[in-house]
Amino acid sequence: IVLTAAAALAVGGALFGLVWAAGSTVPFALVMLVGIAGVGLARARAFGSGARVDVFVAAVTALALLLVLGVDLLRVESDVERMNTVFKVYLQVWVLLGVASAYALWRLLSTDHSAGPLPGAGPLLRLGRGVWVLGLAALVASAAIYPVMGTQDRLRDRFDAVDQPLTLDGMAYMREATFTDEKGPVDLVHDYEAITWMQRNIVGTPVIVEAHTPTYRWGGRVSIYTGLPSVAGWRWHQEQQRWDYRQDVAQRIYQVNTLYETENPARAMEIIARYGVDYIYVGELERRYYPEAGLAKFEAGLKPFLEPVYVNSRVTLYRVVSAQ
Repeated sequence: IVLTAAAALAVGGALFGLVWAAGSTVPFALVMLVGIAGVGLARARAFGSGARVDVFVAAVTALALLLVLGVDLLRVESDVERMNTVFKVYLQVWVLLGVASAYALWRLLSTDHSAGPLPGAGPLLRLGRGVWVLGLAALVASAAIYPVMGTQDRLRDRFDAVDQPLTLDGMAYMREATFTDEKGPVDLVHDYEAITWMQRNIVGTPVIVEAHTPTYRWGGRVSIYTGLPSVAGWRWHQEQQRWDYRQDVAQRIYQVNTLYETENPARAMEIIARYGVDYIYVGELERRYYPEAGLAKFEAGLKPFLEPVYVNSRVTLYRVVSAQ
């Protein structure tokens, strides 16, 4: 195993030097792939039940590294700077590496090695294992700082929110936070109550419409927290994923704004029918961005076609009962 590892490192070092000019993750991934392949082949020669498990884990890790290499060489057509290719494929990479790492950690800490003895086990290997475990513990502890401290900093950066509790509830901050928009402050508790009602009561995937705002604002919050499709999402994301259809994205944004701004009920119903809208959300953010005269039609001219299904002090959710 020592000779195999040494040979793998030698070959990996040569490959590293050859492709260093690539300026990407390719050199690192290649070196790791060669090392993993060498270990996997060495364990395959051992046959036993534990060896078979080790070979499987090596194969899983190698597959993850091959995906990493593939993303550097190929990308989805029309993807902007391969951003979405990386996002989507790396989800699979992290799952594969997570599965392999969970087993590897157990294998590293195991004292009885029930999956099969570690080849060449001895004082030096035990010492190396101890050093590795200490380094791993330091890395895990360092990484664990961010979910605690980083989340708090992000909330303070984006919202008027202090002393938020430590929780896995991604909506908890909305109960007391305020978003300061250029159009005016928005108390998030009202959206929190309405969105919670929607999560519990709306079945299926009906189309919703909500305010469209500039990037990095509070717009899109209903679709984000309910998972329901909306007529227009965050503009830059939509354009990234549909680069050849940017004009269509702009058209949808224009139609959403028109739906809220127009005082003509017939024009509003035309947009509702065109995009198959099932629910219209009118909250504090919509009242900040769109004229009162345009919003008034939902309670007046469009009343025969809309049904208020949820109301609180700042939010009214309408269900479209007829688009004719």
